[in-house]
Amino acid sequence: MNFYKNHPNFDWNFYVGIYPHIKRANINTEKQAIQPYLKYGINENRRTYPIIATNMNIASIPFNTFTKTTNQIYVSYALTMFKQRFMTNLS
Repeated sequence: MNFYKNHPNFDWNFYVGIYPHIKRANINTEKQAIQPYLKYGINENRRTYPIIATNMNIASIPFNTFTKTTNQIYVSYALTMFKQRFMTNLS
């Protein structure tokens, strides 16, 4: 099985960086990062790539992109964190 054929957006550096418990497990290679994702991450709907890039116009991102790929706690945090950018792009 070609992992990236089934999971083309998987960014192993992002995955390790966003989940501290994975980093604490000394997972620091692509091959090591794929294993916990296949074992746990898929079933837990863990994020595997950034939804927002720093150069994106946040107001142009479809809302369902956030709700279908991210747990509510992360959406709330992101909205708070990017409040100024939202307000600037909406006016």
